[in-house]
Amino acid sequence: MVIYRKYRPQKFSDLSGQENIVKILKGAIKRKNIGHAYLFSGPRGVGKTTVARILSKAVNCENLSEDFEPCGKCGSCLEIASGTSLDFTEIDAASNRGIDEIRQLREGVGFSPAKNLYKVIILDEAHMLTKEAFNAFLKTLEEPPERTIFILATTEIYKLPATIISRCQRFDFSRIPMDKIVSRLENIVKQEGISAEKQALEMIAANCGGCLRDTESFLEQILLISPKNITLADVQRTLGLPDQKAIHELAEEILRGNTARAIQFVSNLLDEGKDLSIFVLSLISYFRGILMLSINDNLSEIIAQNYTEEDIIRARNLSRQSSKNIFIFIMRKLMEARDKMKFSDFPHVYLEMAIVECSTRNELTREEKSGKNTDKSDSETNNVSDDSKINQNQNAGNNANNDAYCSEISQKQWSAILTDIKKKNHSIHAFLSSCVPVKILNNDLLILVKHKFHRERLNTQQNKILIESVIDSIMGKKLNIRCLLKEELAQMGIEVNDNPVEKTKEENSVESKDILSEALEMFGGSVVS
Repeated sequence: MVIYRKYRPQKFSDLSGQENIVKILKGAIKRKNIGHAYLFSGPRGVGKTTVARILSKAVNCENLSEDFEPCGKCGSCLEIASGTSLDFTEIDAASNRGIDEIRQLREGVGFSPAKNLYKVIILDEAHMLTKEAFNAFLKTLEEPPERTIFILATTEIYKLPATIISRCQRFDFSRIPMDKIVSRLENIVKQEGISAEKQALEMIAANCGGCLRDTESFLEQILLISPKNITLADVQRTLGLPDQKAIHELAEEILRGNTARAIQFVSNLLDEGKDLSIFVLSLISYFRGILMLSINDNLSEIIAQNYTEEDIIRARNLSRQSSKNIFIFIMRKLMEARDKMKFSDFPHVYLEMAIVECSTRNELTREEKSGKNTDKSDSETNNVSDDSKINQNQNAGNNANNDAYCSEISQKQWSAILTDIKKKNHSIHAFLSSCVPVKILNNDLLILVKHKFHRERLNTQQNKILIESVIDSIMGKKLNIRCLLKEELAQMGIEVNDNPVEKTKEENSVESKDILSEALEMFGGSVVS
């Protein structure tokens, strides 16, 4: 017999989790106030059908204990457990979902219980019934025969009609906490005479999503290759799971901006034959945990379902190394990479690209926080960069434009903002590329525009939302933009010099082509020579 059936709870006290539900059901039995219809909803593998079976035994048990537990030994309990009781019916609604099956059910419940106190009908996967079947079942559920109990179990309660839900006592089952799952596994391996590392059991529990049935199935799968001793390596190898320590190390390299080491990490995974899709999922989940801890340390309860205490401690340390916006940016890039990996012959390339973007973005943010490239004096005293000819001309050009540039936003940041906006909307980029950020005043970013038409277009609500969201993602803080003409800034007591930086012929040629292509995309048409 498979493990999850062999160790299926037979009494309320055997259950892991769902304490509140058990308390309410026992109270109903104690007061002999049994409802005629119950609705158990919740994720798969958390005990809905099991509780339904235990409740069926408890209301019919001949030797109920003082704490209202079924004895499991009387004739009624044994018959229900074996499925031979005439007064106990369990129906799989997935395969008996039509109106004909419900009509047969209605005819069957018309008779009084043959032997037991109550006739119990469990309708598993109740959401699978057809609309017509629900309608036929409605009147029976509303006014059932005396001493008849209906128990509906579903994982998708939103598919049930409101008329059905309103006629039942509803109980929402929650995912089982990780510590209770680990305790359950420890009890099973002890009874089976198997030794197991606690970290191995925690790894199994962390990857079942609060589903106890999946956990027990995982355990049985691992026992096929390690029948006497379960180690952490056995769990990782059998389930194809990446080492959580490796996940942490890669996350750490990304946040530190160690791009080369992060890329080498991915290369090592390929050499080891690891499944990159599973690895990316684990990495996204880990950064989610880091994000939760960066928001509030008390949110560790949310991620405790999927991580060991040691994992949470490591994630907590990383949560202090960057901002929430960076964690969100990294998660978004990794999710985009994962979606593209599914359909690519070179999935590792998308992961490498995402890692490069994530690690360099975090490095840029740290530089900006430390004050690099933000002072006006830096552009006057630093040596000319060798990166490109364009940078040489910008630094050597007319420094008058620096007078108009906002001291709170570096030119590197503004360029990143323009680049990001261009990916999302070419029209807005065309207008904004001729503008200059001037000053941050009371959480407003004042932007100098040269033409009234540009100001009107950029100040529309839709365009402002897009620009402000990009600024938030680049700067890590929310700013409201205000696009103003030079005269309007002067009225506010802000004098600016909006002389443009001298550009090379090559730059002017590239810019002209960009403006031309953007104009064609905005207004349609074609070039006529």
